[in-house]
Amino acid sequence: MGNTFQKLYRVVDAEWCSNSNYSNYDASVAIIYIEQLDSIIFIERTEKPNDRWSGHIAFPGGFRKGHESSLETAIREVNEELNIDLNRSMHLGAIKPLRTRLRNIVIVPHIFLLKSKPETLKANSMEVSRVFIVDVGSISMGQCPSYIPYPPCFLFPEISKGKVVWGLTARILSLILDSN
Repeated sequence: MGNTFQKLYRVVDAEWCSNSNYSNYDASVAIIYIEQLDSIIFIERTEKPNDRWSGHIAFPGGFRKGHESSLETAIREVNEELNIDLNRSMHLGAIKPLRTRLRNIVIVPHIFLLKSKPETLKANSMEVSRVFIVDVGSISMGQCPSYIPYPPCFLFPEISKGKVVWGLTARILSLILDSN
């Protein structure tokens, strides 16, 4: 756990760590690290017509509702998508908010620590088609397909052929893996 935990902790922005109720944002995602497995949880979004992120590999998360804080949004979305109650986890903090390149959506990534794989983990098929618990050591930078306009792209053994982690998820993953 030591090395991955240190990398996760290094990307936590001290300003946002003390302000996890950040309110000037559109959506939140959860980077869920499972200590016992040295793994991170990813999802494959369910294919839906007219959904820009349909079928993408991503961190669990979604858009805010009402006056939620970014932390509340991340916790609610993970509960809805994966049936995991992150109120029972350790919240390490937030990474400084990032903007998507094409839609200019402000997203706050929150990092959570779980000791072991959650027993309640169950994908909500309306939102998630597959769940990946990925060994951090198996994640590698890969070649981006021609239809992806911006690198980086990442691969891991569990991903279906032809799929890659890209976009904002890849940018967040790059921040984590490149932190020293």
